[in-house]
Amino acid sequence: MASDPSPERNAVATQADTVRHTKRKMCDLDLDTLGCPLCNLLLSPPVLQCYNGHIMCQSCYEQLTEKQCPSCSLPIGDYRCNIVEKIIESLEVQCKHAGCNEMLHNTKSDEHEEMCEYRLFHCPLAGCGYEGLMGGITQHFQARHGARAFPMDQHGDKEQCFLYVHPDFSGGVRYIVVQSSNGSGAFLLQHGFDEEFYRYSIFWTLFGARNRFYRLSVKVKQGTTHCYSIEAPVSDNQFGTDWLAKMESRSDFLTVSPLPTNITLYEESRFEVRIELL
Repeated sequence: MASDPSPERNAVATQADTVRHTKRKMCDLDLDTLGCPLCNLLLSPPVLQCYNGHIMCQSCYEQLTEKQCPSCSLPIGDYRCNIVEKIIESLEVQCKHAGCNEMLHNTKSDEHEEMCEYRLFHCPLAGCGYEGLMGGITQHFQARHGARAFPMDQHGDKEQCFLYVHPDFSGGVRYIVVQSSNGSGAFLLQHGFDEEFYRYSIFWTLFGARNRFYRLSVKVKQGTTHCYSIEAPVSDNQFGTDWLAKMESRSDFLTVSPLPTNITLYEESRFEVRIELL
């Protein structure tokens, strides 16, 4: 009768299996071989191929006017390259932001990079070329654009509201940076006055993507109190320097119009701005 393998033999066998598994996972791969010829980035599944085997992202292919391979001009159709898709989905890549050493599963890299502490943010104001980490955004707006900075109120484990009271909202301060309580993000409150129509446009945007809605309420006291409000998704102001024009075209802002047409009376008004994250 055969005896059971000794603990020593079991340990050796387990170690050998681990080595074989590690060797199977470790290999050198030139990521340029998995680049899309259209966007020049790493292929993003689904991956299509033509009759000659040339590959590209389906999302890039769908933007082509002529539905043919950019390398050989042959038809592409709906032929997917499953092997390449599996390779891409199994890859681990380093975060693209300088200073971050995180190794990420390829399918999860976008999620991390959007929230990475090393991500660079650009100033969303047209004509300003500033770019830096989140920690420098507030200082930049204060030094370069004369902004004021305030914290977002914390209630329990949630950031909830911001309240700003100003005796003369038509003064020189056009930008207010509202910081998250944990320092991980910042919002921008911007207002502008339209002298032709005697009204304010008030914008509320976010540095970086985050799926949140907000309620913006403004009370204007001119002897009597006039109330204005809007609910909308928080817009990411990192989509180029034309973000303000895009918000205007979508009406993603609050218009505050005074009843008197005398601008002097309006400048003496008292403004109370309240923003709630929903």
